[in-house]
Amino acid sequence: MIRVVASDLDGTLLRGDLTVSERTRAAIHQAHRAGVTFVAVTGRPPRSVRSLNERLGLEGIAICANGALVYDLDSDTVSPSPGRTPTGSVASPPGAVTR
Repeated sequence: MIRVVASDLDGTLLRGDLTVSERTRAAIHQAHRAGVTFVAVTGRPPRSVRSLNERLGLEGIAICANGALVYDLDSDTVSPSPGRTPTGSVASPPGAVTR
């Protein structure tokens, strides 16, 4: 059973004119309705993904800023990626010795 579909944005999901084909959009919505989480993966900051999402109507989450942030497209909220601090630095695991 497929639970997650992840796709890069620029040059993969997005066409050169920053649009998504109707076929691709329908496939993403169909997967979402079937309980599959769609994950857009990009180096873009969340504000850029937000403006794209307003035009494209994607659902799911986006991994933004080269993996530093998770943007929930459905609730329009941004949080640090797991394992990162709010400043973007890598967090030490519990019990780790830091110097």
